[in-house]
Amino acid sequence: MTKPTDNHFSEESQPNLDANETKDGKKDLDWYEQAAEQGNAAAQTNLGLLYYKGEGVPEDRKKALELFKRAAQQGQAEAQFGLGWMYDKGEGVPEDDREAKMWYELAAEQGNADAQTNLGLLYHKGEGVPQDRKKAVELLELAAEQGQADAQANLGLLYYKGEGVPEDRQKALEFFERAAEQGNADAQFGLGLMYDKGEGVPQDSKKALEFFKRAAVQGNANAQTNLGLLYHKGEGVLQDKRKALELFKRAAVQGQTDAQYNLGLLYYKGEGVPQDRKKALELFKRAAEQGNAGAQFGLGSMYDNGEGVPLDKKKALEFFKRAAEQGQAEAQTNLGLLYYKGEGVPQDRKKALELFERAAEQGQVNAQYNLRLMYQRGEGRK
Repeated sequence: MTKPTDNHFSEESQPNLDANETKDGKKDLDWYEQAAEQGNAAAQTNLGLLYYKGEGVPEDRKKALELFKRAAQQGQAEAQFGLGWMYDKGEGVPEDDREAKMWYELAAEQGNADAQTNLGLLYHKGEGVPQDRKKAVELLELAAEQGQADAQANLGLLYYKGEGVPEDRQKALEFFERAAEQGNADAQFGLGLMYDKGEGVPQDSKKALEFFKRAAVQGNANAQTNLGLLYHKGEGVLQDKRKALELFKRAAVQGQTDAQYNLGLLYYKGEGVPQDRKKALELFKRAAEQGNAGAQFGLGSMYDNGEGVPLDKKKALEFFKRAAEQGQAEAQTNLGLLYYKGEGVPQDRKKALELFERAAEQGQVNAQYNLRLMYQRGEGRK
């Protein structure tokens, strides 16, 4: 099984109905339409949201865009945010980060916390604006002070990773806790990760399980993956490989690469499921294409040994290289063996020695053994 999945930037805030407006079906729809025709910006915004979501009317993103524009031009912050979101995601309009930035900025200047959050994320990623992590933090803090849960979750992540701010696990914990209390799945996952690893808190598999469960129920793929690992290993819960399989499947469908890799391993080994090397190969490929080092190593091993595929040392070499470049110790070891033996590549004992050394530093036992033998024989050194 792979190591627990790390945290990532949470989804940006999405448009929602104005809590100050009524939501009583057809009567309110009629009211919105009449008021919108008369130029009422709040009605235009909420009618736009109904068309955006297809609530009480057929879903129509172009109609939503038109209504948001009319309200946004009157300075309606929620409509400006809605426009920013649609340009940000390319919904009903071609994706345009600069246009998204402009509308988010107008809404953010009026104190719209959702716009501050998403504008902060644009600055963090450098999308539509020059990357500016300090500016990102400032905007996320403004939104977090208003109780915006996505901003709190993302600030927690910035402090966890030390991006744009000094690394501070205690602050990360505080922001994750504030967002998790509001039901934010990414923050719940972040708390689960911290308890699982014992970072900023005493290690506690049961608490990790609790937070992963809360996030997993909401469909958080990272939480589903890590919860699957706890069930697979029996940490904080009774071991249940079938439950692990179910969770990996749910996360893998969402494109979670560690889940795809771990699911592939279960099929490869026949744990909780009939052994199926073809299925394992398919899952490893899906994860490897997205850069998952474990899956790249898995593919390399299958080609190296001719398991589920024809034996192919050159393909094994290719996948071991990709994983080794990411620091995957087992791949470094196996790549070293190919160079040592000259399989799929010209023999190069010096290169083999370098790879064994890199893997051995990470505690890889086979690499340490191979390295000791090479030292004893004086191989790979001039």
